[in-house]
Amino acid sequence: MSVACDTLDELLECEAPVADGHIGAIFEFAIQCAGCALLQTSSRAGGLQLVQTLISLKRKLLARL
Repeated sequence: MSVACDTLDELLECEAPVADGHIGAIFEFAIQCAGCALLQTSSRAGGLQLVQTLISLKRKLLARL
């Protein structure tokens, strides 16, 4: 699971707006991962890191949701 979060994190950090049309779904995925007690701690941390990346890099897109 943390591999998926790391991959999405890299997509968000690239300058091309590859993931911009999917920000809502990525945010929901990250929140679900971060809050799932069944996942390992590293996977939950990956979800939190993804939320942090979204907030810092895609704040304007998140505000439109």
